[in-house]
Amino acid sequence: MISGIDVSEWQGHVDFNAVKASGVKFVLIRAGYGRSASQEDRYFAEHYTQAKAAGLQVGAYWYSYAISPADAQRYAIWIAEYGSRCNYSGNYGIWQHSSTGSIPGVSGNCDLDYAYIDYAAVINKKQPATRKDPDELAVEVLNGQWGNGADRQRRLTAAGYDYAVVQEKVNQLLNRKSVDQIAREVIRGYWGNGNERILHLKQAGYDPIQIQKRVNQLL
Repeated sequence: MISGIDVSEWQGHVDFNAVKASGVKFVLIRAGYGRSASQEDRYFAEHYTQAKAAGLQVGAYWYSYAISPADAQRYAIWIAEYGSRCNYSGNYGIWQHSSTGSIPGVSGNCDLDYAYIDYAAVINKKQPATRKDPDELAVEVLNGQWGNGADRQRRLTAAGYDYAVVQEKVNQLLNRKSVDQIAREVIRGYWGNGNERILHLKQAGYDPIQIQKRVNQLL
């Protein structure tokens, strides 16, 4: 977990150098609220500039008013639930665990957060330079490299991938045909020839070498 805070105009002037010295790693700064751009937080520019100058990881948020469950779900990466544990079972990356924290450099109460995803690393693209396609990721998922359930969704999303697309490919692979079936389809010309065949087989999650070996056996 990565420790952080979130601030707004309610905190007024903040000594972000003292905040950083206290061990806080990131700060989420309110940019505004409501549905109008005119409702900008009057301390946003000051907070942002000074937090960056102090060397903190900085994020911004707009306090919105969800009017439906679907609307609210869009913002489910950041959960506020105060206590020693978070009981929310859905997908989230940040847990605001207190609204009455005390942090050097901040006057009065301060919201305290834990981040479970290194968003700074994601934003700075400190992730694999070569992006993997959904088919390749689906194979990795089946091999257990991305965890299960909500953990899988959180990790794929944090890495910048579309969880729904990858999961769809996983579901397709779970219903895929046997090597023998594919080899017979290759013989009938369903998968093309040469490099085209290799590409199509890989995209579908099959091993071209294994398939070709079975093709040779059948011929």
